[in-house]
Amino acid sequence: MPLPSRPTGRPLAVAAVALATALSAAGCGAGPAGTAGPAPGTGAKAAEKSGARAPETAEEKAPAAQRTPAPAGGTEAEWVDRFLASVEGTRKAHSVTVDAAMRGGGGGRKATVRMSSNRDKECRTTSSFGGPGTVEVLRTRDGSVYLRLNEARLRELGEADPERLASHIRTFAGRWMAGDPASAEIQQGLRLCDFRELVLASVPTRDQTGGIAAKAARTTVNGRAALRITTAKDGIGISVDFAAEGRPVLLRMEQKGGDGPFVMVFSGYGEPVRAAKPPAESIVTREAARRALGR
Repeated sequence: MPLPSRPTGRPLAVAAVALATALSAAGCGAGPAGTAGPAPGTGAKAAEKSGARAPETAEEKAPAAQRTPAPAGGTEAEWVDRFLASVEGTRKAHSVTVDAAMRGGGGGRKATVRMSSNRDKECRTTSSFGGPGTVEVLRTRDGSVYLRLNEARLRELGEADPERLASHIRTFAGRWMAGDPASAEIQQGLRLCDFRELVLASVPTRDQTGGIAAKAARTTVNGRAALRITTAKDGIGISVDFAAEGRPVLLRMEQKGGDGPFVMVFSGYGEPVRAAKPPAESIVTREAARRALGR
């Protein structure tokens, strides 16, 4: 997400690829056969409500933000200080929720995800892939991992045999499955839990922020006053919104153009992450899973 005086979209593009890879692992490998599973969640709807809309409809409907050389008439150094403080505020927050929406290049399939995580390693993600199907991943404080799919996702996975599909739905739909945290597939899916770190690793250092005030603007994110800095190069535009008042944190990021346009909205700072172990009666037993899979 570089915002130097000679802008480039490369670091943020790398972060977008990481998001796409993690989403792919969470969705394409998610199913009873891979012990991957999602839950009827609010990923796509939550993303829409929080402002993480699909990139092609992400234009702000409000009047264009008023241009200003620096926040509250301050100096460029003060603007940069606020931006870097917001990056650090997001990095140090005990918990945060990220709603993201992205498409593949050429108008490909839209993916949405809601990720809530905290410093206690608790994490909950809900992903969807252009349809009503959802995949939910839950990581508890002790590192245990559970997955859940809804019926729509089970149908999206394309089981051709009607009897097997019916068995999968009876056994797995809306119920949790224990995952092996050491498996490569689960580890890949859990990258979503650490996406905050992937993004923040891409932010510029102080000596890379020269000239950002020249493309600075005032805006709002979900009703909260924000400052926006933008950069563009090679047909890729990047914007970052951060809090103008109160606690300095990131509020929104967007990429337009390129192979993976996306929108990310940050919220829920300091709020609880509800990632307790599911009740025993809602967890599919190994025996039930083996029977449903014909093993």
